[in-house]
Amino acid sequence: MERNGHLKLEEEIRHKILSMSAATIDRLLQMPRRTGRTKKPRVVPEPRRRIKMRTFADWNEPLPGSMEMDLVAHCGQVNRGSYVHSLVLTDIASGWTEAAPIVVREGVVETLARIRLDLPFALTALDVDNGTEFVNNKLIEYCLGHGIELTRARPYRKNDQAWIEQKNGAVVRKLLGYRRFECLAAARAITRLYGASRLFVNFFQPSFKLAAKQRDGAKVAKRYHPPQTPCERLLQAESVPMATKNKLREIAAHLDPLKLLEEMRAVQAYLAALADGEMPPPATSDPPNLAAFMASLSSAWHAGDDPSDILHRSKTALSAKPPKGLNTSSYCESVRRAQAGDPTRDRSTASEDIGEAKAGLRRTWPRPNPGAPHGVADRVSPIGGIPQHQRHAALRRVMHPVSRSIYPQAIQNVRPTGQCLAPGSSRAWRCHRA
Repeated sequence: MERNGHLKLEEEIRHKILSMSAATIDRLLQMPRRTGRTKKPRVVPEPRRRIKMRTFADWNEPLPGSMEMDLVAHCGQVNRGSYVHSLVLTDIASGWTEAAPIVVREGVVETLARIRLDLPFALTALDVDNGTEFVNNKLIEYCLGHGIELTRARPYRKNDQAWIEQKNGAVVRKLLGYRRFECLAAARAITRLYGASRLFVNFFQPSFKLAAKQRDGAKVAKRYHPPQTPCERLLQAESVPMATKNKLREIAAHLDPLKLLEEMRAVQAYLAALADGEMPPPATSDPPNLAAFMASLSSAWHAGDDPSDILHRSKTALSAKPPKGLNTSSYCESVRRAQAGDPTRDRSTASEDIGEAKAGLRRTWPRPNPGAPHGVADRVSPIGGIPQHQRHAALRRVMHPVSRSIYPQAIQNVRPTGQCLAPGSSRAWRCHRA
């Protein structure tokens, strides 16, 4: 700039500028830069400004009619495309829970209007999260027109909606799991499933309700009311009209929990086949076979968790960092063969199946001495991505007495004798041969 005549400085000032460090230049230019830079104000969407916030501590023991609402996505492992959602509502005071499928996310108001007609109380307050399917002018106008107080939780604060988050897992995920449902046939089946489950959950499933909580330093002592069903809590509520209570008693007198469970299981089997791309069982109008259903209850506890479902639920964790030495496909096939009890397989092959299934539940380290006798323990490390209780549940299925009767020699040859569960230490199974 001096060479072209654009700048002419005194010798003293020129010497100071040339001797100035880069950090000094930045420090001296801070104020001019701040005054020349205009910060854009944070713009809050207009619907969000119209809805006030409510935290989990702001309910203050409300009467029946104050509910929380949330959406549960049935997208499987891929969160894209069109799929079915579940709109879930739960009452803070009684625990009364309602759910309905939604094919389009924009249909929240229409589905809420249908659910309101079946509630045994008047909907007076509704708390939602900050999703655009809830925070919009359409829902705001609907709540204003029907005298419903609409509030929203704080962003990224799941505890503000603790009641509905609990029901999402205890009701919706227990019924539908984590499969993907994306067709109208699935939505119609889910509607039928929720029609039976709402009666079973609200009339026959008791739950605890917190009575008091006292903190003593780091220790928190909680005291609960005796467990009750949502229907029993509504019958004891003074704000519920007597006509509504009589209707609830009449409905409860005509309900059969076994029929509801049998219908729920039939719809679940239909949905599982539909989600897996298999041929769903044909729908029938015949009355449920309660004798066969009750006979199956005596052995239903044998099934436990399906190892394929365990791996399906842990697919995200396994895909992030696959554990070494775990072949999920061979593991599932080995467990299925061991449980099916194929009569064409001899005992030696069955022993190999059991060994493969056990090997799929852990990663074995090399023996310190390969030529050591069978009494020397093998050291193993846990599988990353699969919770320990699920691995042990799958192993117990293989080691169950039913499997012992099928493969007695195979089970006697390999049996667990102990495990290291010290906090902070590596877990280990010790196996030896008889």
